[in-house]
This record gives sequence, C-alpha cells and structure tokens, in this order.
Amino acid sequence: MVKMNFAVEGKASSMLNGLNLGHIYFSGVRNSKNNPLVDRIIDEACRKATEKFKGKDATQDPTIKGVRLFFSRLGIDPTRYRPSGEALIKRVVGDKGVYRVNAVVDINNAVSLETGCPCGVYDASKLVGDTITLTIGAAGQTYEGIGGNPVNGEGKILTADSKSVFGGPTADSKRTCVMPETAEVLMLIYHPDSAPMEVLVEGIAKAIKHMGAATGAKAEYSDIYSIKW
Repeated sequence: MVKMNFAVEGKASSMLNGLNLGHIYFSGVRNSKNNPLVDRIIDEACRKATEKFKGKDATQDPTIKGVRLFFSRLGIDPTRYRPSGEALIKRVVGDKGVYRVNAVVDINNAVSLETGCPCGVYDASKLVGDTITLTIGAAGQTYEGIGGNPVNGEGKILTADSKSVFGGPTADSKRTCVMPETAEVLMLIYHPDSAPMEVLVEGIAKAIKHMGAATGAKAEYSDIYSIKW
C-alpha cells in the first residue's frame, strides 16, 4: 500500500478554490459480478434518488448545484459535460436504470447516487508515485478513456499521478480502470464546499460500509483534501 498525498497545480488553485476531495484507500478487495448484495445496495440508492428528485429540478440540489458551479467557472457547460453524479441521477429518475459493471464500480455509483457527488474508483496498483495532483486540462490535452477512445481534457478538472492524467469528475482513464483482478482501490469523491460537509462525511462512511460488505475490502485510510486559496 502506498499512502497517497494530494496537491493542486498552482495555476488551478484559484479556479478550484472550495473543492473538497474525499479519498479512501481500500485493500483486500475481492471484485465480482452478479453480487446480490450489490444489487440490493444499488436498488436502494436508486429508490432514494427517485424519491428525492422525481418531478424536481435536480440542478437546485446544493451538492449538484455546487459541482455545476465549478464547471461553469472553468467555462464548461455542465449540461453538455454533465458531472457523473448528476448524470447517474438523471438516468435513474428517467427510468433508465444504472449500468452494472462489477462490485467496485457499482458501489462507486451507489455512493454517487446517494450523495450527488461525482465519484471515481481506480486500481491503486496502477497509479504511479505517491502524489495525486488536481489540475485543469491544458489546450489540446487528451487521455485514453475507459472505452479506449480519446477524452478531451481541455479546460476540465483532472486528476493526475506521476505518469499522466487518470481521471476526473466527468470521465476516467483506461490505464487505471478497475478490473476483475483489482485488489487495491482508490476512491475519490468530489464535493463543493457550498454543500453541507455532512454530505461528504456521510458519503465516505457509506463507501467504507458498502465496499467492505460487498467486496470484503478494508479501508486502510480515508481523509478529505480541501482546496482553500
């Protein structure tokens, strides 16, 4: 296990001021598909999201509104490039359901549904170095997405290790994606400080509970990195 440090690229500090990044490092993960417990967790998260947002404007939720504000601040249309938490809620409320991938990814989606925060899970063994840097994509910057197609990172919030960009609150990379054999997982939860901090604290607790129950994972550590400029 590598204890991860977090930093923000200098020029991005003012643009990302007020962003909180919850992070949890899991070990001993036993990933799987067709897990009945995961199905129940996802179904409950979908039920709660539908109950909360059906017939309402989800963009007025404090968490979703706060994340959209970060996108707008960067000149990104949050309706065109929808934050992952909001996108999942929109699917569920629209009766389109949630794609099932594997236990780790499905639990990540459940936490995102319950909090409204964009969340990401990564194979920690594929991360290079011990520092994760939040940055804003440069002009023309791209990276290989999970599906193998290039993702346009220009102007977007990105996370990078010592090698390259591996994700962000809209799209993650193929290089660090979670596979059936993944045994160590880093989970990131993006939270705006305009939303109650309890949302993030409870989200971290739910992630630890759900991941442990569904995959046998142990949370080696968890913390919150806050950008205050």
